[in-house]
Amino acid sequence: MKYITITAIAGLLFSLNTISYCAEAEKGKDKITVEQFVSLYVDLSISAEKFLEDSTQLAKVQDSIFAAHNISRKQFDDFRKNMDEEPEKWTDVWNKIVKELEKRDKEATQRREEKK
Repeated sequence: MKYITITAIAGLLFSLNTISYCAEAEKGKDKITVEQFVSLYVDLSISAEKFLEDSTQLAKVQDSIFAAHNISRKQFDDFRKNMDEEPEKWTDVWNKIVKELEKRDKEATQRREEKK
C-alpha cells in the first residue's frame, strides 16, 4: 500500500512538473528579444515621423510593420512592461535604438547622394 501511494505521488509530481514546464515554454515563445524590439521600435519610429499628419495611414502602416516583424502589439507592450520592472536595462536598449536610427539615417543619406 505504501509503495502504491509513493508511486502515485511521484507520478503526480512528475505530471505537474511536465505541465508546468510546458506552460513556461509556451510563455517563452511569446517573448521578444531586445534585438527584435529595437528593430521593431526603429521601424515604428520612422513610420511615425513619415505619417505624422495622417493618423489613419500611420495605424495601417504600423499594423503592417508589426505583421512584417511577426510580433503582436501585446508582445511589444509586454516587453516594455517587463523592461519597466528593470529600468537599468533601458539604457542599453535606448543606445541600440539610437545607433540603429543613426545607421539608417546615414544609409538614407548615402542613397540620396548616389541619386544626385
